[in-house]
Parts: sequence; structure tokens; C-alpha cells
Amino acid sequence: MPVEPFTIHSLNNYTNVGLTSLVEAFELGPRAVRALILGGYLSVESQLAAVGIKYASLKGALVPNNRRYEAAFFFDSTRIDSDFYGLEIADHWVPAVAQVGPTTTALSVGDIVNLPSGLVWEQLDKYLVGQRPFPRVPSQHYFVAHVTNLSKGHREKLHVAIGASTDAYIGYVDTTTWKPIMTGMLLPQVGLRSGDKVITTQIEGEAPNLAGYPFASSGLVPVGVDDLNYGTYLDYRLDNGIPQWAAQDSVFALTALGGDQQPVSTSGLTIDDSRLEYLREDHKSSLSGAGLDGLDPGGFVAEVQKKLARGLVYNLRFIHGTRGDVPAPENDAMMYSIQVAFPSSDGSIRRYQVGLKYKADTHASEITTFY
Repeated sequence: MPVEPFTIHSLNNYTNVGLTSLVEAFELGPRAVRALILGGYLSVESQLAAVGIKYASLKGALVPNNRRYEAAFFFDSTRIDSDFYGLEIADHWVPAVAQVGPTTTALSVGDIVNLPSGLVWEQLDKYLVGQRPFPRVPSQHYFVAHVTNLSKGHREKLHVAIGASTDAYIGYVDTTTWKPIMTGMLLPQVGLRSGDKVITTQIEGEAPNLAGYPFASSGLVPVGVDDLNYGTYLDYRLDNGIPQWAAQDSVFALTALGGDQQPVSTSGLTIDDSRLEYLREDHKSSLSGAGLDGLDPGGFVAEVQKKLARGLVYNLRFIHGTRGDVPAPENDAMMYSIQVAFPSSDGSIRRYQVGLKYKADTHASEITTFY
């Protein structure tokens, strides 16, 4: 059990396999893995503090928020007369983000990969907000800039600003909840904006923003974090809808909380009767929206359990217990939250956060909140 409390917003072994590689290469057990994770977290805190950024302030960029949005802004790369179309397209979306985008946000880019063109066109027909008709090019020629932590106002202003800047832009797809087209969005992150700074990976001996994105010319100061720690602690995990990735990802999350390298999907799940009553009173709209308001504890747990295998884990934290204002070590708690999605009565999909208390000795999780 750690001596000092901690909060890790997001631990990425979903799109970044640095932890898996280290654990396999050195055959590390749970205690060594936990020490590795917490040591990396402290290193990231220190590196950010050295450039005037508090790690705690990055939560909005790294953790999904039910009141905020994500969006993938689509470009037709065949309209760019350059082999380096990604950087040329950045000359349009980066200034827009700097001027009218969120001040705390994760920025990722890349081509649509490994999806049939017909499926991509079908998805764009259904979800694209923008050009009609849109250009039906082979799927690999659609280039995406993905932005997190958006208000509706941010999203619409970015849509207008990017569209006014280049005719390669065709519109955006809301990625707040999973859609099949997101399976092809394997997008490397190029920056994490924090106010007037943008955090990028940095190789020892080199300057940050080695790829040359136009952050500085757009008024954002690039600052660096070493590549391994960046990919593990500062990469936003876009849900590509692949349960196997989510399971492996959650192994490390629960190991950081004292577990023995087992995924969330195998954790026993419970809810106390009084806790469910509290949720019915204080989070009634969330339970109703997810269709869970009329369930008994067993039914509630069963419905949530179905979602855990593919959900992504956030907000890993160790909290010192108290009773009144007095420390009470017996109330120390390991906590985490997991993102789940349920259909609403109107057929739309909404996401929710389930808060859980983890008991490492029994690999059991207790639901504490749902919102």
C-alpha cells in the first residue's frame, strides 16, 4: 500500500504497449509492476512541474466527461498536393485549435486504416456533419485530426474555422461514444494542450515537437516529456471498440491499485443496498437514462458487469481514510472509475462513469457511484 495518496488520470496500455514490453522483457511480478507505474507517474509530475504545468490540471484532456464531447475532423488528403499532407493539413487545424478550441485538450492525427472504403462511406453518410455529398475516396485517403474536451461551442467554431481555411476539410464525426468507424482511428497523439503550452514527446538531447507541428507559430509553446512516460500517462485513449485491448489495459490499472495482474472483467462486482438507494435518489436521471432505475441490486450489478469487459479505466487513486477529521487507516481506499455506454430510450447512446472501490486482496470491486 503506498504511503502517499495519488491520482493517475489515465494509464495507457491500450494504444501504447510500453508497459507490456517492459513487464515481459524483465518478467516483472505485480509488486515490481506497481513500483514501475508509480515511479513513472512521479517522474511525469516532476517533468511537468519543471515547465510550469500541474499534472492534476490535465484531467479534462485525458478523462472523458459526460458534459463534454470529442470529435474527429475529417480531411480529404487527395486535395493536398504534398507527400507530407499531414503537416500541411496541420497548418489549418492547429491554428484553429489555438484560437477557438479548448485550452485543455488532447490532439491526435492520422489516416483511417484497415477499414473497407464501403464501410467508411456508410459511416460518413450516417454521422458526418459537413460536406454533402462528401468525396468518396479510398478509405486510407481520409485524414483525421481528433480533439478532446470540447464544448458544443468549441466543436462548431472549429468546424467553421477549419472549413474557412482549406477545401480539404470535409466535416466532423462526433466520437463521444463509440461508432464502427472508430475501429480505423489508430491515431498517434501529437500534443496535449495546457493553456498556452502544448506537451509533446521528447527524445533526450532533442527539442520537443520533433515532428515540426506548427504549434509555436500558432502561439503555443512546445514543452517535452520523455517518450515512454508520455505514451503511458499523457496519451488520450480513443476507444477503438476492441475488448481484448481494453482487458489488457485494465490489467495494469488494477495492478497499480495493488492487484495481481488480472483484468477488470474478472473482478467480482457488488453494490450495497444503501448505496443503490443513494444512487436512486442522487443520480436518478443517470440511472433512468441508462434504463437501470427499476433494478434490484443483483440486476443492477449484472447490467453494469456486462459493460466492464470493454470499458476503459480512469481516475486511479489511493485515498487516505478518515473518520471525522481523524486519520483512520482502516478506511484507506483504492478507487477507480470506468467508462460505460448504455442506449437511451430515444435510441441514442450515452456514456456514463461508474465509480468503484477496489479490494486487491480479493480482486473485488464495489460500485460507489454512477453518473
